[in-house]
Amino acid sequence: MSFFRDLNLSAATAGFVAVLVGFTSSVAIVFQAALAFGATPELITSWMWAL
Repeated sequence: MSFFRDLNLSAATAGFVAVLVGFTSSVAIVFQAALAFGATPELITSWMWAL
């Protein structure tokens, strides 16, 4: 299978970094939106868990 042939540390690291950047950018956007909305810390926590 080509999947296992293409799987190496470089590809796995690149994938991990892409996922990490994607999730953290979403968290930053949601957090800023919650602050602009005037959300309470409890509501912000709820939004982060939902994300």
